[in-house]
Amino acid sequence: MYQFDNNYSARDSDGACVLAPVKGRSPSARAQRSALASPWTGAVRARRGGLRPRAQQLDSTGRRKIPMKILDSLVELVRVVHALSGKVARHDRDLAQQMKRASTSAALNASEGLYAKAGKRRSRLEDAVNSVRETLMALRLAGACGYLQEAEATATPREVDSVIRVLWVLAYRR
Repeated sequence: MYQFDNNYSARDSDGACVLAPVKGRSPSARAQRSALASPWTGAVRARRGGLRPRAQQLDSTGRRKIPMKILDSLVELVRVVHALSGKVARHDRDLAQQMKRASTSAALNASEGLYAKAGKRRSRLEDAVNSVRETLMALRLAGACGYLQEAEATATPREVDSVIRVLWVLAYRR
């Protein structure tokens, strides 16, 4: 069993030094090299020349900022889909309910993913992407079946595609 002292060195049970600080380097430099580059990815910043906090990732209290624009887009998507589902429900109640569930699931999973860490983050964002794709397919089916007007059936999927692209980048950026 090793014991650590305040000088960043370790000693074994006999008192012999088994780990000592590197001469010429301060503990703070070592801490900077091992610090995480980003709370999003967990990538080590040493490759890029040391710790440089990014202003756009931290707010005034030092906590990370969350990209709220995508959340606002998802709330708008839910609003539009729920409004369109009323028209679809006159013809196909099950499809309307599925549209509503998928869009709501996309927004909730994206929100959870943006606040999560590492693997759980990617998993939730992937779930959000898949739910948005399901919403897109439901809108296309509603248009193909004639439940929605031509303008509604073509304008909404373009907005949904942009949400998919942003979620994809958030899930897979490094």
